[in-house]
Formats: sequence, C-alpha cells, structure tokens
Amino acid sequence: MKSNEKIFFHISERYNRDSILKNGLYPTEVKLTNHLYHFRARNYLHFNENKILYMWEDSLKNKKFIKDMIYCKVWIHPRNKIYIDREKNFDDSDIFTFDFRKIKMTNYYPYTQMIYDIYKVKNIKQLNKFNQDIHVQLPDECYTSTLYHMDERYSHDDKILALSKNIEKDIEIVGSVKFEIDKNDKISIKEE
Repeated sequence: MKSNEKIFFHISERYNRDSILKNGLYPTEVKLTNHLYHFRARNYLHFNENKILYMWEDSLKNKKFIKDMIYCKVWIHPRNKIYIDREKNFDDSDIFTFDFRKIKMTNYYPYTQMIYDIYKVKNIKQLNKFNQDIHVQLPDECYTSTLYHMDERYSHDDKILALSKNIEKDIEIVGSVKFEIDKNDKISIKEE
C-alpha cells in the first residue's frame, strides 16, 4: 500500500455480501431531498444524477463510527422513509411538516437483528477534496426532524465522508457487527 493512499469504510447488511463481493459497492439513490440539493450544490452530482456511494475515511474513531452508522441504518433511515413518504404526498405549495412526537419512538427497522459486514475500500476512483465532506449526526429537539430524540451515544460531528459516483471494486471484508433490538426497543450493537 502506498503511504499516501487513503482507506475508507462502508457497511452493508450481510445478505448483500455475495452480490457485493462479486460486483463491488454500487452507488445508490440519494433519498433525502436536502442531501441531493447539497451534493448538487457542491458539484458532487450533476443535475441529472441522483446516485452516490457513501463511505467514511479511516479514523481512530472507526469503532464508534461503525456503531453510529448501524444506528443510522436501523433508527434514522426508517424515520427518513416516513418523512420521504409523507413529503411525496405534498406539492410545492404545501407547507410540509411532520410531527415525530405523534409517532411512538420505537424501532421501525424491519428486522430485530441483523449482521453487517464492514468493507475496507481502497483506491477510490476519482477521489479528491471535492468529493469529501463532514458527516454530522446529532440529536435534535425539533419535532419535525428525523433526528428528534435520537440516542446521543450514536452522535458525531467529525466523520469524514468520501462520496463516489462509481462502482468501487477494490474492497475487502474486515469485520462484522451484529445489531439486535429487544422487546423493550433497546438497541444493542456489538462486534461479531
């Protein structure tokens, strides 16, 4: 490995393993409108593009970032889906708000347990300072936010992202992490 080569990580559910190892990591549709606008404003994506692959840069905080990302997938992403589904039912003339106080703050992820593979990604195609960004995941007391009442243990404001529009094939699995949720909606995330 070259001394200046950067390493990045990505996590995915274990059931995607065979496809990823065969075909690589694929960019996926950017679902949140505000993310899409941000990526286009920063020229990560052109106006007619809407797919990107999210990864984060190797860090001394990798163990925390892995747990934070799994929490994002199991707690924040389902709330984003609620928000997105609701947003699709409004036109631009409507004032869109969704009150997350009105839904039970439980698990909306479709599984009570899941194993995630951790992928190390090297030699990212076209990596430069223009496709890197800082990821912020902080609790929000605003009841219209999908981060309303998120667990503060999974917060961060310093994860360096790499964003790729390409299929990344220089990958290897470097570990696994298990997510479980109990009958009281308590989340547990631990190394496999």
